[in-house]
Amino acid sequence: MKSKSSNGLPYGWELVEFQEIAEFLRGPFGSSIKKSVCVSKGLATYKLYEQGNVIQNDFRRGTYYITKEKFDELRKFEILPGDILITCAGTLGKIAIVPEGIERGIINSVLMRIRLNNSKILTKYFLYFFQSPEVQMRIFSKSIGATIKNLFATKNLRMFKIPLPPLKIQKKIVAVLDKTDRLKEMRENANRETNKILQLIFFEMFGDPLSNDKNWEKMDLKEASLEIQPGFAFGGFNKSKGIPHIRPFNISEDGDLVFNEIKFVPKEAIKNKRYVLNEGDILFNSTNSEELVGKTTIFNLKSVYTFSNHITKIRLKTDIINPYYFLCTFYIFYKFGVFKTMMKRWVNQVGIDTRKLESLKIPIPPIKLQNQFAIRFQKIESMKYKQQKSTENIDQLFGALKQKAFNGELVEVLY
Repeated sequence: MKSKSSNGLPYGWELVEFQEIAEFLRGPFGSSIKKSVCVSKGLATYKLYEQGNVIQNDFRRGTYYITKEKFDELRKFEILPGDILITCAGTLGKIAIVPEGIERGIINSVLMRIRLNNSKILTKYFLYFFQSPEVQMRIFSKSIGATIKNLFATKNLRMFKIPLPPLKIQKKIVAVLDKTDRLKEMRENANRETNKILQLIFFEMFGDPLSNDKNWEKMDLKEASLEIQPGFAFGGFNKSKGIPHIRPFNISEDGDLVFNEIKFVPKEAIKNKRYVLNEGDILFNSTNSEELVGKTTIFNLKSVYTFSNHITKIRLKTDIINPYYFLCTFYIFYKFGVFKTMMKRWVNQVGIDTRKLESLKIPIPPIKLQNQFAIRFQKIESMKYKQQKSTENIDQLFGALKQKAFNGELVEVLY
């Protein structure tokens, strides 16, 4: 084994602060770039890039633009191909590289731009390091805000340290991690294809719920529900004991219930049984960032759980509407922007109030047909579960490789 220097890394490696290899810039204050200053896309407009561009790693999405005058005022926040963007509020620590061919534009207040010195560090090397579990844990441990998380101060991020090998070793590390990343991508593509199968079955059986092209009877959500109940706020979370408390972080954009970052509340904090979930309840993310309001999942556990005030529980009349049919309908509503038309803005977030949600009209096919769909849904979910286990195994491999790469344990192979 090659000997190591006093910093615990192989000889020739340095341990440097982020600020030594990059420039950091948080987006403009919210007051500088309110949505009210945005205009329709035109010949002399510039794009406003948002959190969703980074979370989805899709720089084509988005409909907010600013005038040339506003762009000139905020030009220092412009992004260029090769820049790295990080989400700094709500969904923390997501990172993406700005691709070639983007529309000129600037970042909004919840993004941070990192511009690397590529004579010292490769962009992909930094990306993989930032995505490593250790760095992500440090980011979350220093984030602030009880409900809507915010990345800690830019000055603290600048002082993060990164192990920096010579460029030729960085290239070899990136090549190794790229291979595993491609394996992950193949697995994720297979998962997406499974989701497409479910959507195709849904459209074949029920048509498009947006246009209701099969002319099903429509019903207000309130009429189809036993209960529509927002959750409760709680500040004194425990990380390991108590009753699990579901928050917006635990609902994926694809409609899955995920259990990372689960926190717990003491039993005595639950003063109302309406805050306890039943199997089959729908969980709707009713307040969050604009990109994430409308995420929906189904609670399909028998254990006792509670839920956050940023989530609304919908308990359906199952003799009228099947929860799995409802979940797919809301997923389509979310993806096609139905919920954006219902939002209102508060101080630092947007949301949908209970009255608007109650008045939303839902196509109601025959319950027998809905139940048939639910059986097929659950079979596909069983397939997705097996795929998820495969994904987790690949993620563990990827995480282990990153750990070895960034502490110098791969040097025997790479030198």
